[in-house]
Amino acid sequence: MSRRLRAELGAARAARAAAEERATGLAAALEERAVEAKRLAGDLAAAHQVVEAGKAMLRSFQAAGSAGKLPGGAKLTFPDLTGALDDAAAAAAAAEGPPPGG
Repeated sequence: MSRRLRAELGAARAARAAAEERATGLAAALEERAVEAKRLAGDLAAAHQVVEAGKAMLRSFQAAGSAGKLPGGAKLTFPDLTGALDDAAAAAAAAEGPPPGG
């Protein structure tokens, strides 16, 4: 084998090793992001359940006649609270970001 071919072969092997190292690093980063995305999806689902439970609790209190009674005589109406809960749910969904590949 000529020196030139040996040099090209050595360079190709070095390039392949570097590419494999980069691919391994990218795969690890992708796995970390997948785990984080799964955790965030769980957090979002839990937040949505809290919002829905809050709405149900408010409806129950309103039906019992105890809704809207706050300290100091301030009044909170059902639309005010459900709007705030809807805003919180929308903010949580927006914080999640676009779906992968979207």
